[in-house]
Amino acid sequence: YSRLGILQRVKYNLDRRTLQKIYFSFVRPILEYADIIWDNLPEYLVNKIESIQLEAVRIVTGGNRLAPRYLLYKETGWEPLSKRREYHRLIQLHKIYHNLTPDYLSNIIQLQKNQGHIYNTRVTNPLGEINSRTQLYFNSFFPATLRKWNALHQSVQLNPSLSTFKTYMYSKRIKIPNYFYIGTRIGQILHSKLRLECSTLNLHKFQRKLRDSPICNCGEVESTDHFL
Repeated sequence: YSRLGILQRVKYNLDRRTLQKIYFSFVRPILEYADIIWDNLPEYLVNKIESIQLEAVRIVTGGNRLAPRYLLYKETGWEPLSKRREYHRLIQLHKIYHNLTPDYLSNIIQLQKNQGHIYNTRVTNPLGEINSRTQLYFNSFFPATLRKWNALHQSVQLNPSLSTFKTYMYSKRIKIPNYFYIGTRIGQILHSKLRLECSTLNLHKFQRKLRDSPICNCGEVESTDHFL
């Protein structure tokens, strides 16, 4: 949170793209340091970490706490940190599976390969899953990531190219139009608030129970389309 102070101080002086780069460079790496190890967090801690990124989204877009979470992520194209940790775990397992890591890691996967069944069935799991007696171990790196790995298509698992695997992992990212980044900073904020449904229009205030009616002075609903 202290690092977010950098963004807070310059959020009206720098454009959206620059603010985003500052967050990616100075804040998010701290939130993701060694995240494949500590990903088995309780839900309340997951939400606590995610709240830091949500605050960064509000600073970058100019939105406020009235903006829904799904619209904030749609507006920026960012993934939730929990989803990024899942991607990181699968990328690490891909490296282990294709012997791009030290032997003490690759040998664990080699053992799981030997435990896979040899029968010709419609659905084959190339890696045997690890049995867990405790919930903590069940959600730790190898047991949890192996379950996600076995849900991938076999052609994705067996492709040794790391860059191809990363492209597949991030292929569902939302593409942000270039016009989101142009214009003055104030203009970027005003446009974002219209898309985030947290502007001062009567409809947006009515949806948040901040106004008794969504009707404009002209008698129609004061939506974004009507305002424009």
